[in-house]
Amino acid sequence: MNENWLNENLCSFDEKVRVEIGPQIIEMPCNDDNLRNEVTHPNYRKGGRDALGRIIKYNELTDDERDQVDASMGVVNDGETMACVDWREKHAPKLWKVYKWVDSGEKDKQGKPVFRWTKINEFVDKAEALEFAKATAEGMQ
Repeated sequence: MNENWLNENLCSFDEKVRVEIGPQIIEMPCNDDNLRNEVTHPNYRKGGRDALGRIIKYNELTDDERDQVDASMGVVNDGETMACVDWREKHAPKLWKVYKWVDSGEKDKQGKPVFRWTKINEFVDKAEALEFAKATAEGMQ
C-alpha cells in the first residue's frame, strides 16, 4: 500500500483512507470576550453557529432574530461551553487527522449508498498518523 501525496497536507491510501493536517475543535466559554475576532474567527458571533452548528447566544436574540434562525441543532447561551474551530492555531496546534471512506447508511435519489469521509483518529505526529492510516487501509482489503 503506497502513500499518494495529493499535496503537502493531504495523503491518500487507495482512496479508502486519507491523512490530512487540520485545525482542532476547541471548547471555550461562550462570552463576549471569546467572541472577539482577536480570540476566535469572525463567524463566531451572537446569532451565528458554533462548530457543532448550535446558535450562539440564542437567549440574547430578539424575537425577530429568533424567528430567522433554525435552532434545531441546539443553542449555546452566554456562559455555556461553545465549540470553535481553531483555524489560526491560537489555542491548540493543528493535528494530523485520519479519515476513512465509509457508507453513511443513507441512499441517494437513485437508491445507491452514499459514502463520505469520516474521521477515525487524529495524531500530533505525522509519522504515527501515516502508520495508522496505512494499517487501516491494508485492513480494508
